[in-house]
Amino acid sequence: MRISKIAFRLGLFAALAAACALGQTKELTASEQSYREARRVLDAGLAAYGGLDALRAIENFTIRHEGHTVHRHQSRRTDAPYERTPLSGTLIVDARRGRLYHDNKGSYPGGFNWHWGLMTNGKDAARVTFLERRINSTQAIPPQALRGRLRWLPHNLLISAHERSVQLHSLGRANFDKRPHDVLTYATEEGVQLTLYLDARTHLVSKFELLTGDPYFGDSVQEIIFPGHRAVGQFQVPTARVTRLMGEVVEEIPFVEVAFNKTYGDEQFKAPAGFAAPATAAAPVENPPSNKLAENVYLIRGGGYNVLAVGFKDHVMVVETPGGDSTSREVIARVKELMPGKPIKYAAVTHHHDDHAGGVRTYIAEGATIITTPGLRSFFERVAAARNFTFNPDTLTRSPRPLSLETLRNGKRVFTDGAQTIELYDIGSGPHMDEMIVAYLPQEKIVFQGDLLNRPEDGRVAPGNATTAHFADWLKKSGLAVERIVGVHGPVSTLDDLHKSVALMRAQN
Repeated sequence: MRISKIAFRLGLFAALAAACALGQTKELTASEQSYREARRVLDAGLAAYGGLDALRAIENFTIRHEGHTVHRHQSRRTDAPYERTPLSGTLIVDARRGRLYHDNKGSYPGGFNWHWGLMTNGKDAARVTFLERRINSTQAIPPQALRGRLRWLPHNLLISAHERSVQLHSLGRANFDKRPHDVLTYATEEGVQLTLYLDARTHLVSKFELLTGDPYFGDSVQEIIFPGHRAVGQFQVPTARVTRLMGEVVEEIPFVEVAFNKTYGDEQFKAPAGFAAPATAAAPVENPPSNKLAENVYLIRGGGYNVLAVGFKDHVMVVETPGGDSTSREVIARVKELMPGKPIKYAAVTHHHDDHAGGVRTYIAEGATIITTPGLRSFFERVAAARNFTFNPDTLTRSPRPLSLETLRNGKRVFTDGAQTIELYDIGSGPHMDEMIVAYLPQEKIVFQGDLLNRPEDGRVAPGNATTAHFADWLKKSGLAVERIVGVHGPVSTLDDLHKSVALMRAQN
């Protein structure tokens, strides 16, 4: 009896050992293989940057950067080479204490200079304009703003991947910059799929990718490239940050300084002393979904932009198609509520920048004829022909329709049905664009424009720029009788507001 029990136990142990051996040699599933390879690549990357424990011990980092913005969809030209303007600033991130400071200084073509700051000490927050020494907002900084700036250093990308390792998958090997790279992917805290390219030899991050969409041409990949590394103390850090969209460079930012664990007091993360508190208008500034300017003339709000809608006897003309598909659908629905039974026959755009014409494809799907300048015909033909909208199919993708497009003749077009009239003018080459349309309603003495006079939403008059001065000069020479100036950006203005804006600009200079 005793011997049989011993034999039974030995047999049981042998069976368990065999089962374990079988489990160790079983073929891994594709998911297991992908995870294990991704984990190998991730661990090698963490080691290359100094090791997980050392990276987690970093309390804060500082980056001073000086480079350029490359103005794709914001240049005078519709194709590369695009205009470039300087971009510089300082970024300080203290994620452990929830503290953030970022000042950025740059400009858009046409004299649109800006210098803003974003800061929070974990409790107080501020968005400031350095040029006007003004606090624009004290709203809390959203967590994604902090996380997005953490990704300026690849160290934090790897830490995030490690903390979310259950999401890790290997995409194998791929060539980038003529070198083999190990590629892995994971879902970020926001649920966005992020793809990392680690150099197969050095294990340092060369770039990461995010899938996004372009309002004009559809599916797009955003690439954040780290073109080189150098040693700062015990850590390897990038020499620069380069951003590409659809393969085109839109930002090049060399890192002048990268530092770790500097000593900062809470004052560093507050608005500077002497900055004016958020402005309040004499009367509350309201942004209703529509504002009736005159009989059959409406200013419609959509996506933070203003769109002019003018009703004729049997149709509607819309001036400006800003933002993208969702903004255009919002505006079109409002037009149909205000002027039921009248189709949108025409949609005019002041210029091709995406914050002014990014929603033009929706109006093509609506059956509207697009009105533009001769020099932009080929651009909008390419926009209408784009078919690569699979991430987020827009209205034209779901309801295809051929493009109907007309241009101004000799710099002017007049549309009238006897009761209502609208005149479109190309004001000619200026600091911002080579061709720029304004819409004029002679009966109402209204001129509608984009980017020529941009007043703050709080209703005050701010200094203009070279583009504002060019518009004021053109308006004076045109002889048009104008009482109200309506813009895509900002509240309704007067001729006096325009003159004050130009005067403030010249006083600064």
